[in-house]
Formats: sequence, C-alpha cells, structure tokens
Amino acid sequence: AQSAVDCRFETSLLRGLGLTRLGQLERLLCLRELDLSDNEVTSLVEAGGGDFSRMPFLKRLVLDGNRLQSLHGMSWPTGLAHFSAARNDILKIGHVSGGGTGTVTYLGLGANPVCASDGDEGGAEGAVRRAFDRAGLKLPMLSTLSTT
Repeated sequence: AQSAVDCRFETSLLRGLGLTRLGQLERLLCLRELDLSDNEVTSLVEAGGGDFSRMPFLKRLVLDGNRLQSLHGMSWPTGLAHFSAARNDILKIGHVSGGGTGTVTYLGLGANPVCASDGDEGGAEGAVRRAFDRAGLKLPMLSTLSTT
C-alpha cells in the first residue's frame, strides 16, 4: 500500500519540465492548486490523464503554454474556481465531464484558436461561450473570461 501524499507539495515544481502526459496526477488528492504551465502536453486523456474529478480540493488549475488542441476527455473537479489553458492550440472544447464548470469564476483561454471570432455576436468571448455551449457545459458563476 502506498502512503498518503504530502499536501505541502509545491505545485509550481511541475512548470516547464517538458511533461508530455498527465497520468497518475489523481494521486495528488489534496492539492488545491495545480500549475502545469509551459510543458509539452498534447492530450488530456493519454496515459489516463485529465481526470481531475479525483482531486476534490482542486480550486485552481493552470495548463497555460502546452500543446493542447482541445479539452476533450477532461473531467472537471467539483468546486474548481480558476481554470486557465492560455497559449495552447485549442480549436474546440470537445467532450468533457464533471461538475466543475458550474463553479468556475475565472476562465482563461487567451491565444487559442477557439477565441477567434466566428463572425457571430460577442467576438472572442462569444465564440468561447458558444464552444462551451456546444460541449454541453454551463458557466453560471463565470465572472472573468480572458480571451487575450
């Protein structure tokens, strides 16, 4: 049997390490913040990654500066307040699950193709909201949507 994970783990230690997969992160159960910025992650489902729903205390998740093309396969943790995946290659949201989108107050997707205005009302912000709607996700608590 494996011992419990130390909850004092410094999340910024995972920034810029060249990580390509997110497998086994759910073992870090007690994290409140997880910053995986500036890595080489291309998929949230490869090697069992992306199931953040197993991290019940996670409030802040940052995936900025990776190589994601969608959020497909991600399971949002219930209670997530801050999500950012800026500076990726996200073209669409894709199929995601979990209850976390209902509590998100900050969403950062700047410098992603999904933020390109689709000609409909609302510019970049409208395009992102429509992408989340197409994925069946609601953002009722959202107060800040960063698309730049």
